[in-house]
Amino acid sequence: DQRRLVRGLMFDLRSEDTSVRIVVRDKLQALQEEIDVYGYLRGLYSELSPLLAPNVLWVLVHLDTARSIELLEESAQSNYFETRAVALELLGQLQSQNSEALVARGLADHNQMVQINAAYALARLGVRRSTPALIGLLASPDLRVSGASRESLAALWVDSLGEKRLGPVSEWEEFWNGQSAVGTPIRLEDLEPLSPEDEELTHTYDSN
Repeated sequence: DQRRLVRGLMFDLRSEDTSVRIVVRDKLQALQEEIDVYGYLRGLYSELSPLLAPNVLWVLVHLDTARSIELLEESAQSNYFETRAVALELLGQLQSQNSEALVARGLADHNQMVQINAAYALARLGVRRSTPALIGLLASPDLRVSGASRESLAALWVDSLGEKRLGPVSEWEEFWNGQSAVGTPIRLEDLEPLSPEDEELTHTYDSN
């Protein structure tokens, strides 16, 4: 039974080994030629454990990118931080320009992984108007968050800065004040978090 096979492969996505997950993804892509694997996994998605959902989301995007954008936007507002983080990363990779306001809200998340992925996604999307919010995160006590913000700012403005490297918040603020025609600025204090505090990790499908 092909559904049983798909279900078994889905649970293999729990592996922490990236190479194993890639093999599983490729097998599911091959099966997509015979049956609607995407439709079957999409039907199960809302019932998946947050320990499994992010990897299934990744596979769904590979199976059918066009059908996955709406799901990614929904997942970016999940109550589980790993799902939000993966959704934001994928929206950035897919250059989903219509999702920039949603992605920006990830900067105000209470989880650092989500903040980091939101910052990098905004850089991929080229959202220069998010500069004030990214400058705000330079003051984050988490060095990973402040580092991601700094790298994203540099990527957004590489054409203007060239080899120049701005350091302190004050230098970035001075630089930003000299810019124009970048759209309505996105400021950290104006952003609504993508979700309330994370729920406990209890859900339906986490074992076979």
